[in-house]
Amino acid sequence: MRMFAIIAFALTFVPTGIMAETVAERSVLLVRQGAAALLRGKYEQAIRAYDQALQYDKLSDIRKASIYSDRGVAHWRLKQTDKALSDFGKAIALNPQYPQVYNNMGNVYMDLDRARDALKVFSKAIDIAPTYGVAYNNRGSANYELGNLDDAVKDFDSAVRYLTLNAVPHNGRGRAYLSKGKHYAALRDFSRAVKLNKTYGMVFLSRARTFANLKKHRLAVKDYTHAIALARMEPQLYFERAQAYQGLSDYLPAISDYSKTIDLAPGHAKAYALRALCFGFLKKYEKAFSDADKAVELDPTNAQSYLSRGRIAKRKGDYDNALDDFKTVLEITAEHPEALKLIAQVYEIRKNTDEAITYYQRSLKADRFLGGSREGLKRLTGTLPGYEGELIGEPVSGWSLSRLPDGKYYVYHKKYPYFYGFIETYGQGDPKLLDWSPLKGTWKGIGLLRYFAGNKGDGENVTPLEYTAIVNLKKARLAAIEPHKWGDKKASWKWGNGTVAVIDPDGMTSEVVLKKARPKTVKRRSGNGDYISSPWGEIWGPTRRKAKKSRRGKSARKRSRRKQKSILNWLFQ
Repeated sequence: MRMFAIIAFALTFVPTGIMAETVAERSVLLVRQGAAALLRGKYEQAIRAYDQALQYDKLSDIRKASIYSDRGVAHWRLKQTDKALSDFGKAIALNPQYPQVYNNMGNVYMDLDRARDALKVFSKAIDIAPTYGVAYNNRGSANYELGNLDDAVKDFDSAVRYLTLNAVPHNGRGRAYLSKGKHYAALRDFSRAVKLNKTYGMVFLSRARTFANLKKHRLAVKDYTHAIALARMEPQLYFERAQAYQGLSDYLPAISDYSKTIDLAPGHAKAYALRALCFGFLKKYEKAFSDADKAVELDPTNAQSYLSRGRIAKRKGDYDNALDDFKTVLEITAEHPEALKLIAQVYEIRKNTDEAITYYQRSLKADRFLGGSREGLKRLTGTLPGYEGELIGEPVSGWSLSRLPDGKYYVYHKKYPYFYGFIETYGQGDPKLLDWSPLKGTWKGIGLLRYFAGNKGDGENVTPLEYTAIVNLKKARLAAIEPHKWGDKKASWKWGNGTVAVIDPDGMTSEVVLKKARPKTVKRRSGNGDYISSPWGEIWGPTRRKAKKSRRGKSARKRSRRKQKSILNWLFQ
């Protein structure tokens, strides 16, 4: 799916009600008619109007160039790419300093999968107009297609700066960050794009995929639902939403979405394989095995098909067939971590401890963060394996920072053995832990881990970046990563009821939900009624209660009716 491009028109309008008495006026009216048709999507009509306008000989070169450019856009919209490129070339010949036509030519090259050619003409547009945000956005898309992710981020940075109210460059930069594995940075951009344009279907899909990667499945479901409302016949959207439902262990809606996927794409082997798992969890084994067998039939080389069938057999107690399927997965994908873990679990059930330990260890070697394998080794050996890796810098308040062979960084703490979190860098250099601040009061269980996230820029224009990882210790997960300081410019953090709003040094705002909002109850007495406020600030009440007699007063009356004791009573009682 290509980045959303931004096109440029040279639309010329004249006031209505003027009679065309001269050749010049007639040509301008034809251009106006062509522009109006172009905006309405009537591209053939636009081309006819532009054809007639170009018949007048006394048009200036600049006017002719704008007409050729807009006619080229109409041809492009009709998929007539050769004619579009021809018109753009004529426009450039007449007016070489025309940035919009270079931008539009680049969009045609992108549609023809000629990203390198597109990159050149987008760069030419920027050379002519250094503040041309549209061209920066589209060059960012070209760099993204070519895999130049760092250059893409820089271009989208410029596009965001010049197109302050446009959602498109935020979506583009978010996708570039996502491809770089920087999910929290992507999430910030996608959320800003949604605020700018709530009907932008592509950004809902992008954010849904980011939420899914971060295992925030409930939020992913919500965004997938928005995306589906704008593209109801796209099977992949239903498939991905089904996976999010499955991540929530909400199997019935997951089955419904997998079924919709299969209706729209009958050969979707993974949909059969994952629907089989859902049936298995619901103990509907006949349907589960039927779907798993169908998945294998559709794609015998798909590891997920055998993995699903094996898990269903394991759940039913058919361990021999389960092992056969798991080992088939290893033939398709060597050292598949999930298959290794499941084989270890079967051996553990069968009391084959040595084999179980071996396979658990192999699964952790393939993926040291795989859930279930560490716990399995603890059951069998009495020791929970740590997350230790290549240590980067000195620990801070017990927190350690390590690097994986693929260059990713993660933090962990021996006091919290089930927590690990990947942190993100946004500049050059290794990250460095700076400070740990556990919160108190209503925010107990939340902590802020501040760290150096790299230097941005080069030469004399280097800006050190500091970010803060918000750690949820109760849920053993990283809640968010937000800016703390860029050079001398600090971000502003505003804590609310269950949320924190972070305004970065550029003035962009992100809101992070950390816990459910706590309803505030405020009581105010008026007469005999109590007025109680709702969580939304409304006042409910009054609530009338029957006045209760004072217990103290009742006891006093009883004492007053008792016979008074003399000194003899006290002595001989």
